[in-house]
Amino acid sequence: MFDRFTDRARKIMSLAHHESVRLAHGVLAPEHILFGIITENSGLAVNVLEELNVDLPRVLQSLALRMPPGTSTLSGSLPVTPAGKKTLEFAIAEARAMDHNYVGSEHLLLGLLRDSDSIAALVLFEFAVDLEKARKGVRDFLGEPAPGEQKDFNDQLAGLHRILELAGKEVMRSNSRLIEPEHLLAGLIISFDFENPWDIDFNAISRALEVHRPTQCNPEHYSIQRVSADSKEVMQLTLKNTIAMNASSAGPEHLLLGILEFGRGPAFDALTLHHVTLDAFRQKLRPSP
Repeated sequence: MFDRFTDRARKIMSLAHHESVRLAHGVLAPEHILFGIITENSGLAVNVLEELNVDLPRVLQSLALRMPPGTSTLSGSLPVTPAGKKTLEFAIAEARAMDHNYVGSEHLLLGLLRDSDSIAALVLFEFAVDLEKARKGVRDFLGEPAPGEQKDFNDQLAGLHRILELAGKEVMRSNSRLIEPEHLLAGLIISFDFENPWDIDFNAISRALEVHRPTQCNPEHYSIQRVSADSKEVMQLTLKNTIAMNASSAGPEHLLLGILEFGRGPAFDALTLHHVTLDAFRQKLRPSP
């Protein structure tokens, strides 16, 4: 069940386990998972709660009132309560519904809220956090549309999932709080594990992008993976080109066109510095006569 959990989600589960042992509860329940999310104190779940103006220390106080010490002596692997299993299953379902191939803190938060009878959900309700607000918060941070808005959005972007994952890792190397177009371009370059079909010097472009990276990373920024307004515009241009070229889903070529059409910023500058212009790249994409 935990194969798809991110390192942060695994840490949350570890914190939940330790809290249950500390309180001599002998089981792993939703309230322990909520404790883990808050005390881990980073990740998208905490970002969403803070965006909803939730006072996290007060949430912990409210949890403590509902989690009196028990009498269990268990300290090894703890059984998961039926409610806890339901939370984890819901978290996996939320990740799948968002077409994410991982389970992160945000999915755990949504899983908690889907079981409205759990202690964790009741505590969150006290702070005016419900499932729809949390889902919207997650979508907003990730720059994803709500259901019904471009209903084929995920299908169209299916070919870019690997690039988007790599772009997120590039953010973790930088002091940026946002996924910017330069991270998208870096993810695209890293994703090339096959022959370059366009004879573009991606190594030189990658070196040009390095100029825009800080020499030191700020760990406080690792948890925030929000898509910038510029990247949202690039993705819209990417989808426009995908549709215009009658492609079933977006690919690297459509993303490059989106960056070039956007026409500004470090990603655009790195491409044009090495003679990758919009007109020239479109010419490369035209089928040979």
